[in-house]
Amino acid sequence: MIRHISGMELFIRDSLRQLRDQVTSISLRCGRNPGEITILGVTKTHPAEILRSAVAAGLTDIGENRVQEAENKILHFHQMQKLEWHLVGHLQSNKAKRAAELFDVIHSIDSLKLAARLSQASLEIGKQLSVLLQVDLAQIRKCLIQILKKGGLILGLDHNIIHIGFYVSVQLWLKTNLDCPCKSGPGTL
Repeated sequence: MIRHISGMELFIRDSLRQLRDQVTSISLRCGRNPGEITILGVTKTHPAEILRSAVAAGLTDIGENRVQEAENKILHFHQMQKLEWHLVGHLQSNKAKRAAELFDVIHSIDSLKLAARLSQASLEIGKQLSVLLQVDLAQIRKCLIQILKKGGLILGLDHNIIHIGFYVSVQLWLKTNLDCPCKSGPGTL
């Protein structure tokens, strides 16, 4: 049986191929393994047909920004193919348990309360959950300045702050500069 390919599926397939070619070219030019870079397709507000086309084109990492919106998509596609689901939007702590059940990666841990709830939920369901922490660099900078003004010594902390700052700045640069994360930044686009 021959499957009909829609115009949208062709467009998504071509776009994904072009992006992969770009990532490969930049990664190789920088001496980085292109296989270390994960392309994350964020499908928030888009219907399941768009997601189906993206999956048919080979996309395996899918991002959503709302737990409720993602739930139907995740349950529908769970039976079809193994996908890695990412929550990329703000997560309210009262939805932490459901998010831990549905998602493989949560990108928006912005409080200790939320981290604790996700940790507890993960333990309860026996699932290892990958998370990305949201760091307020302006607040860290203010704190460091206050400590330095008072003559305090910070041993080893400056290296971590620089590393965290670099990681976050790379995330922000991603919108305008694809070269940067492929060279040495995070492994997810």
